[in-house]
Amino acid sequence: METPSAIDDLPRVQIERLVYEGDGLGRLPSGEVIFIPFSAPGDDVLVSVETRRKRVLHGQINHIESPSEDRIDPRCSVFGECGGCHWQHISLPAQHQWKQAIVQESLARLGGLRDVAIQPILSKADASVEPGWFYRSKVEWLVEDGRLGYARRQSHDLVAFDRCWIVPDSFNALAAWFREHPAVLAQVYRIQVRTNEAQELLVTVYCRDDLPEDVVSLFHVDMPSSFPKLAGVVVDTHGRETCLVGEPYLLENIGPYVFEVTPQSFFQVNPKVTQCLMEAVSAMVLPDTRTLVDIYAGVGLFGIGLHRQFERVVLVESSPHAVQNARRNLAHNQIVDPGPVEILQGGAEEVLQALDEGFDVAVIDPPRQGCQPDVLAWLTAHVRRQVLYVSCNPTTLARDLKLLVQDGWQIQTIQPLDMFPQTYHIETVVSLTRPA
Repeated sequence: METPSAIDDLPRVQIERLVYEGDGLGRLPSGEVIFIPFSAPGDDVLVSVETRRKRVLHGQINHIESPSEDRIDPRCSVFGECGGCHWQHISLPAQHQWKQAIVQESLARLGGLRDVAIQPILSKADASVEPGWFYRSKVEWLVEDGRLGYARRQSHDLVAFDRCWIVPDSFNALAAWFREHPAVLAQVYRIQVRTNEAQELLVTVYCRDDLPEDVVSLFHVDMPSSFPKLAGVVVDTHGRETCLVGEPYLLENIGPYVFEVTPQSFFQVNPKVTQCLMEAVSAMVLPDTRTLVDIYAGVGLFGIGLHRQFERVVLVESSPHAVQNARRNLAHNQIVDPGPVEILQGGAEEVLQALDEGFDVAVIDPPRQGCQPDVLAWLTAHVRRQVLYVSCNPTTLARDLKLLVQDGWQIQTIQPLDMFPQTYHIETVVSLTRPA
């Protein structure tokens, strides 16, 4: 912290808005733009310039002269150190306002899409918990030198915590259990915990060597007695998984469908908002459409969740593990395999190049880097009526929408969802159709 005399010499900045990746944007007296983490729009702050990266200035707050009306006190004792949360200092309504604005700004600046309407952000919480908190159904902790915690912001160092506010209390109780058993922490370097709507727990510990018998006994006896809803304990040693207790998966309900979630599965971490997402996508599907291709299908969330609206569904997924999960999820939902739903394994570009077939509708849910140009070109060549684009990154979404619009697609609906409260991350689903 600067001395009082030094603070008087620091530049004063008014924070104008929030940007994707979480920082506040302000301007130095010179007019130069500077990005300030953990600031809020409307803050009047004294800042120090820390770095210049790619001709962009980054700084930090040294003193708040006048706080934003949207600024609140963070709940977490390590907020600002831990890399998990970015916006605990901003009220939830303001977070929603700025997430919607970030989608709008990204589409305009990066996609040239300036005249598109953004729907109000969707959010959903369990009636028994506060909105914006305790929502994560999956977490990973680092373990170093007998300490358990999260990765430090912009670092791989460990930050210990007393209580995490974005996970269920059962996760905090599990963290306390591990701390009370140093013999276990001495054997592991990472811990993953998952839960489901039934509040069951699936624990995976990652080890470099086989566990000694006294530690195995703790997982067999002490942990189940401490956590009656423990569904399973999995040990991963150099990629070799062994189930010590219960089953190596959880079953998660999304609407009327059941999805098997394993340690390696990608599955949305906010089940309530995932339900909102599925309802939004389902409601956007055009009537009188018969065939669907689900690209980057993962464990089959969209292909399975929408299959009753179509006569034929094809899932495209590159991960062998995700394909295995998807096949098991077909069975969990009494969907015949092979039958009306077909699963094709391989990279999207390679599979689609060989899939010379037309579809009425495509759902695409790519990773953060968005779609390859060949995939977008395939959509234009093979999808007759509608593309439903699900994105977790508004910057790559804007880039891809620009290309689709240039190819003749028209944007009908843009629906952001607050899948990740207290963070800058934004989920968005966009419906595009062919002109009549």
